[in-house]
Amino acid sequence: MLSTKDVIQYLNQHGNVQAIEDMAAFFSVTPRTIRNHLRSVQDAYPACLQVGRGQVKLLKQIPEESSPSAQVPSSQQERSRYILRALLSRSEPMDLDELAASLFISEVTLQNEVKLIRHEIAEYHLSLRTKNNTLFISGSEKDKKRLMIHLIYNEAQHTLVSMETLHAIFPRYDIQKIRSDILACLNSQHFFIDEYSLTNLLLHMLITMDQLGTAPNAPRYEVSTDLIELNRHFVSIIDSICTELEREYGIVFTRSNKYQFTLLLMTRAVRNQDVSLPSRATLSIHPSTMRLVDSIVQAVKQVYDIDLTDIDFFIPFALHIDNMLVRIRQNVSVHNPLLHSIKAMSPIIYDIAVYISNLINHQEHVQLCEDEIAYIALHIGARIQDIYNRRGKLCAVLLCPQYYSYDHRQFDRLQSYFSDDLTIESVVTAPHELAGLKCDMILSTLPLTAEPPVVLISNFISSNDRQAISDVIHRLKAAREKERLISLLQTLIDADLFTPGADYADRESAIRTIGGQMCARGIVPQEFIESTLEREQISPTNFGMIAIPHPSDCRAARSAIAVSLLRKPLSWGTSSVRIIFMICVSKSDLSDFSDIFSYLPRVCSDYKTLEQLASASSYPDFIQILGGLCAE
Repeated sequence: MLSTKDVIQYLNQHGNVQAIEDMAAFFSVTPRTIRNHLRSVQDAYPACLQVGRGQVKLLKQIPEESSPSAQVPSSQQERSRYILRALLSRSEPMDLDELAASLFISEVTLQNEVKLIRHEIAEYHLSLRTKNNTLFISGSEKDKKRLMIHLIYNEAQHTLVSMETLHAIFPRYDIQKIRSDILACLNSQHFFIDEYSLTNLLLHMLITMDQLGTAPNAPRYEVSTDLIELNRHFVSIIDSICTELEREYGIVFTRSNKYQFTLLLMTRAVRNQDVSLPSRATLSIHPSTMRLVDSIVQAVKQVYDIDLTDIDFFIPFALHIDNMLVRIRQNVSVHNPLLHSIKAMSPIIYDIAVYISNLINHQEHVQLCEDEIAYIALHIGARIQDIYNRRGKLCAVLLCPQYYSYDHRQFDRLQSYFSDDLTIESVVTAPHELAGLKCDMILSTLPLTAEPPVVLISNFISSNDRQAISDVIHRLKAAREKERLISLLQTLIDADLFTPGADYADRESAIRTIGGQMCARGIVPQEFIESTLEREQISPTNFGMIAIPHPSDCRAARSAIAVSLLRKPLSWGTSSVRIIFMICVSKSDLSDFSDIFSYLPRVCSDYKTLEQLASASSYPDFIQILGGLCAE
């Protein structure tokens, strides 16, 4: 995405007279985009440049530090994301002329891109409409939220907090060495930390170091540290790290700094049994800050449907907000050189941070600068990225007595090989350390009988080990999907539409009777019945000994399944059926329809299962039998 700052840097570097066509070719944008940026620069610095027909002349160097920071989307993909973000975050329509002008594109280009966006959002059952020269999104709030979540998670794929990010923000520190020193200290005392948690610990420590280095004489805020007894192992690790950093960079950490670093380490480093996790109730954070963070967590969940309650996020975020408020009230400023990059690459995540800063402003009566907002965006982005990375993945614990005494690259390769399906959350060196750890599977170099499933692997990961792990992953994922579908069925099967011992004269009578019950409850319109009968004429919906009548299109106000357990088999197409599942689905639940449609015939193809379901005497019995299928 081209910014005005990029144009200024180009002019300062190349100087003299530049052809607008050449600049457009250099940035891969249109000449019109360049001219609009030049107009913005000329308005801000009229004495620095002269814009003529087809060229621009630099009169003197343009100040870059205070240059306009407006980011203008330059590609179709960037403009699409910008338009969707703007439409989803506002209640009123957007003026088409103003939108085209703000994007520096013609009305014709905007119309073409609106067509592309219409196609893009159709799968979310939303439509992009124009009226009176305005543009707006039409659809349910639920579907709009689904689209927003998709855009947010799409941004999360571009890692916000990484080693590269930290190098860019804090170039004066040898971050790779600091990282290695932390890992060495952890290994020496037999602790393990995952990459996500390590990077976030580094971010917190580096922000503190930068503040200590740039404002060494600023008043220090010391929290009370008598509310929680810190584990001696973690205290020792942090003391060692801080001593080395103080020697290397000439800074002095406060007792409060070390306390907070220790808390952060305790939340995620894998523990021996004598180490207890800190809880939010024992944190030495000002009560008003805790209330503020609670309100932020609730608001973000309500508005963006993002869960920030996880203790691994909550503690670092609460500590950051607490320190930030102290900085602001003491007029200590921080600088984030990735501010413009964050705004350009992750605009929705940055918008969430702006929303949070507004909540802080209203509750604490402080004004956050953009640099502080960008740091909040880093925290939020890291959490969203963590959620994104964990979606659909299984959680494993590695049991390996020799883990701390030999080459870790074996297990790095193991983690890399199964990165799409599995996350190794913890490493333990003895079976008793497994107590209290939650996971989907255990990878063990020792013979072990335990729950959850254990995969016995060798010390040097072989192809047989990988195959054994793959088999268990496949089995667990299939069981998880089965559980999800049965849970979905239990939710959709309506108690008021459950009929045991049903008796119908024929297929049409059954459809009219069940469909009539749905109509009477306002779930479907009257034409639903005729549409379903038309669908049956094309091809009967019998699948073995069950029938799944449904229309060809979505006509329901809400999704529901009506179940009729037949007293005697009913002729349906080429077979006789025992159970009728009449399905109506709303557009917003269309993606679930195909899953249910493929699962029901599969589960009812087993004669024993079919007999159990068909023999249920009541709705609770039927649901209980359905739930019992998960355990089989």
